[in-house]
Amino acid sequence: MHPLVESICKFLEESHMYVKDREGLAGIIFTFLIENVKEKEVRNELGKAVMQFQFPNADEETLLKMWEVAAASSVSEKGWKHEPNYEKVVSSVLDLVRNARVKAEETAHKLEQEQQEKHEENEKIIALYSVLDKEISSMELAVRVLNALDNAGLKRLGELVSHNKAEVFKIKGLGKAAVCQIETELGKLDLFLGMDLKGWRDRS
Repeated sequence: MHPLVESICKFLEESHMYVKDREGLAGIIFTFLIENVKEKEVRNELGKAVMQFQFPNADEETLLKMWEVAAASSVSEKGWKHEPNYEKVVSSVLDLVRNARVKAEETAHKLEQEQQEKHEENEKIIALYSVLDKEISSMELAVRVLNALDNAGLKRLGELVSHNKAEVFKIKGLGKAAVCQIETELGKLDLFLGMDLKGWRDRS
């Protein structure tokens, strides 16, 4: 439900302090809708809400038809502006409109921001996975170091950085200098030993 519709529906139920009869209140809201709400979909939805307030037992199709007839007959000419509390009611409705539109804009902005952040995060993940998929041999490592990693069954960078430093030290043929060289080369790619790559490993 549009925020404006939701707000006015609530307002209708609380407005008996201003206008006692439902028809009178509905007429005031009709006048407001016709003169101030230009968005067709929102206007129709509000019109149905007002009709439902006035005729609570009518079905949705009937409510919409009644609203279309009422709107077409220029309700604003029926004298509702002479209702003593007209200005007070319309002022309240205008506040609702402003608040609803601000809320809608804030919600839209927040959603857009969240989508942008999600998109940026996805782009980072895609870029990271692209690097992790590279062959270890693409790094500038000594041949003996590459051979040691290959003999350990490690082919891709993702497989290598999934191991922590202590685990890499245990690979046959690798010493302190070799591990230091590996860490240096990984650092150039913004990678490090012991990375949590559950998402990368779990890809189908």
